[in-house]
Amino acid sequence: MDAAAQEKYPELAKLEKIKDVAQAIGEFLDRSPYVLCEWYDTDEGGAYYPTGRSITQILADYFGIDLNKLEAEKQALFDTITTTP
Repeated sequence: MDAAAQEKYPELAKLEKIKDVAQAIGEFLDRSPYVLCEWYDTDEGGAYYPTGRSITQILADYFGIDLNKLEAEKQALFDTITTTP
């Protein structure tokens, strides 16, 4: 992705840089027997409960990618491609 495209589509540029690593981590988490949990304070002190977030959301948060902005950029790029003669 060239500099102009990176500036126009910053979330897509971030994704391009980390996609291989994120894919490997995502596949590992998806196929593993492990359950991702989060700590919640309770009256008894606290406990771990399975996270309600998807692997995609967890990875996006970790890598600093806004999924809503990413989707908007994908749509804008698609619109540009499909409306260009």
